[in-house]
Amino acid sequence: MIHTDLKPENFLLAPVTAYDIQAIQTERKRVVAAETKRVEEERKAKAAADEAKRIAAAAEKQRKEEEAAAERKRKQAESETPEARAAAVAAAAAQLESGLSADGKKLSKTQRKR
Repeated sequence: MIHTDLKPENFLLAPVTAYDIQAIQTERKRVVAAETKRVEEERKAKAAADEAKRIAAAAEKQRKEEEAAAERKRKQAESETPEARAAAVAAAAAQLESGLSADGKKLSKTQRKR
């Protein structure tokens, strides 16, 4: 049961505690500073983790690009040998004989005569 009798004598008899505004403000500043510091540390930790992920992704991308470039060089070197050139010419001739273009489409009579 809540007593809500707001007569002046009820307030006059109640004990009054000292209200120290300086102590309250100091405590509030301490709490706010601690919360701000915690939030800033979390933000920095997240930023560091994001930066580490970005660096790892960039390194992986660079590695893949280097592997692709090395593979292109290897294929180009293989295709430049006389045997590879002869094989490519023979394959193209065989494809023309079959009546198909390089992309697999059927050639017309005029195109086959060339």
